Order: sequence, then structure tokens, then C-alpha cells
Amino acid sequence: MATTTTGWGRTATEEELKTELPKLFVYDHCPYCVKCRMAFGLRGEKYDLYFLANDDAVTPTKMIGKKVLPILSVSGDAMGESMDIIAKIEGDSPVLKPATGRTDVKEWLAKTTDTQRMLTRPRLAKTPLAEFQTKSSRETYAKNHKTYDEMLPKTDELLASFNESLKELEDMMDSDESVSPGGIGYDDIELFPRVRGYTMVKGVVLPPKLKAYAEKMSERCDIPLFYYCAS
Repeated sequence: MATTTTGWGRTATEEELKTELPKLFVYDHCPYCVKCRMAFGLRGEKYDLYFLANDDAVTPTKMIGKKVLPILSVSGDAMGESMDIIAKIEGDSPVLKPATGRTDVKEWLAKTTDTQRMLTRPRLAKTPLAEFQTKSSRETYAKNHKTYDEMLPKTDELLASFNESLKELEDMMDSDESVSPGGIGYDDIELFPRVRGYTMVKGVVLPPKLKAYAEKMSERCDIPLFYYCAS
């Protein structure tokens, strides 16, 4: 869980001042960043969470030599690559079940990627997420990504197709607790960040099991869904 404080204007305790927590640098919208946040959240471990502006190239370059997130910093040692970070977080006491290697969900994600991007990307930089709080950060995103703005007038058509596809994903879910049998694992590390992204789009209808899965995983991982800023 990300660190929180209680008590307006309180002073940190000596123990808090002496404790150096892992620092995770992320973009809120980034699915690879969400994977790492999940790893901490599912373990119930405290960490410091930092959201960088989308046009901040200096901070990550100083840490790992290039503008790419997520970045984990522990005692001043920084590392990138989401799966390496998760392995570091898991250490010698993993809680995540191994990947099952199932291909059905992987193929579904692949075949729906274009539609998902056409729905989410025109909306993304217009959200009030931390990484898009300045004009420069929004312009940087638009410069570096295809935003599919021309697809906004086709939203209804895209939604009809995508909502129908979501019914297929619903049938692939083992339960509203995990996508695969055996409990929460690396299969969920791959799926939940994508499903969370869908909640950014008004009109996307998650079927009952998938909706419950998203809400439960959001609560477990302490990662809010995007309903509050959906458009």
C-alpha cells in the first residue's frame, strides 16, 4: 500500500523519520506501472509513490539513464523494467501464483488492442491525472503517441463492438477473484491494468464477473479505477 499520513499538520515520528521505504516512480495511466503497484499492494507492503509529469525527462534519466517508467528506488539504487521490479518486490517470499501460460486471454487482449486504444487514447491526456497537469505534459504525450482523436465521433460504434467483446473475456474469467484457477498471480498482473484502463471510457460495460473482479482488485491493490474521470 502507498504511504499515508493522518492528522492535519502532525509531525512524523522518530521511527517514521528513520524508516526508508521503497520509492516507486510511475505514470498513473501506465499499465506497466500499475503492475508494480499491484505487487506492492497485494503484499500489503508500504512504499512511497511518486507520479511524474509526462514531460519530465530529467528525473528518470538521472536515475536509470532514460525517460521510461516505472522506476523502483531502494536505498538509492534505482532499477527499471516492470517484471524485474516485481521480482525484486517479491523476493524470496512470493505471493503471486506463477503464470499459467494460457493463450485465450492473451489472444483476446491482442485482438482488442486497436479498439481499446481508439477508445482510451483520445481521452487519456484530457483526464486530470497527475502526469497531465500541465500543458507541456499533455503536448508531450500527444507528440509521442497516436492519440486517435479522429475516432471520437465513432465512439458509439466502437463501444458496441468492444462491449460485445468483453462478454468473451467474461467467459474466460475463472472467478471474480482471479482470472485463472489457483488464486491471484502473474496472469492477473497482466490483465488488471488493462481492465482498469477500460474504466476511463463512459459507456464501456464490464460484465458482472469482470466488474466485480476489477473492483476487488482495485481495493486489494489500493489502485483506484478511472470511473471518477471517465469521459
